[in-house]
Amino acid sequence: MAIVEMTMGDIIRSLLVGTESAKPIDFDFSVTGFDPNKADLTSVIINRFKKNVFHAKLLFTHHNKSYKVDCPPAKAITLAIESEVPIFVEEAILRKAATEIQAIIQ
Repeated sequence: MAIVEMTMGDIIRSLLVGTESAKPIDFDFSVTGFDPNKADLTSVIINRFKKNVFHAKLLFTHHNKSYKVDCPPAKAITLAIESEVPIFVEEAILRKAATEIQAIIQ
């Protein structure tokens, strides 16, 4: 079963219902060549489901160059909601996740 850090779950909920988040959302990772805080987040891709864990990438543009950055999925979803950018998930990943979670439950 996938578990979202409680504080990140609270942030996601507050963004979805339109209340102010108590915890500021920031990037706590570095990327060679640019500052993610100064780049434009264009979308989020949930790109993998392995060992019952989702994996995500943030897609940025900075000075007309595109970047893909690995990011924890809860943080990626939170940033996407806050930035009002699309979140993409391949149907095959959703099917795989559903199948593996059903196997755990049974």
